[in-house]
Amino acid sequence: NCSESCNEYELIFVLNHLGEVEIQLARYQQAQERFDLCLEMLQKGNVNDSLLYSEIYKHQAVLRCHHGKPKEALANINKCIDIQIEAYGGNGMENVETLLLRGQIYLDLCKVKEATEDIETSIQITQKYYGDKHNYYIKAYNSLAYLYRILNNFAKSRAFYLQALSLGLELYGKNHVEVAETYMGHGFVYQFDGEMEKAIEALETAYEAHVNIVGEN
Repeated sequence: NCSESCNEYELIFVLNHLGEVEIQLARYQQAQERFDLCLEMLQKGNVNDSLLYSEIYKHQAVLRCHHGKPKEALANINKCIDIQIEAYGGNGMENVETLLLRGQIYLDLCKVKEATEDIETSIQITQKYYGDKHNYYIKAYNSLAYLYRILNNFAKSRAFYLQALSLGLELYGKNHVEVAETYMGHGFVYQFDGEMEKAIEALETAYEAHVNIVGEN
């Protein structure tokens, strides 16, 4: 019955996005319950949409990251990416966000080579579809900056943080979460490299930005 399956599709679609919002509100148990219900409804077979599965697996990966379970997160995001590759190939605009997420998960697992490949691929796809100015670059540059920071390559780390800052300030101004987090990461690099005055300056800027963001909300 088309009407019944269409209605179920809408229900699953909304439930999935409710789960995403629950994650943003740090209500992780409620999010998991929403995703479990989505998968239960999909497995009944009335709705046959692999891309819905893909979105649910992506959100479950984010949830696992918040729970500090990177191996489980990796399994979820790999399922998501496998579906995307089957549907679109591996280099579509749909892959940018998932590759960035998997790159972050690889970093959590200390898999530097795999993380670098995913993040750099996400940058190439972003350039292809979105041009030179998109917030995906900020996420990617911050991830690469963090990667080089943990490798103690502070010069390269600073260079990527500066790229992220330059674009973030242009797109959002100083009082934005991603910009504040970039200042914070930049401050950590200065701290680990022994440049304490510069570390204080960057971290104070991050603190002021967070204070202003909270004030605006």
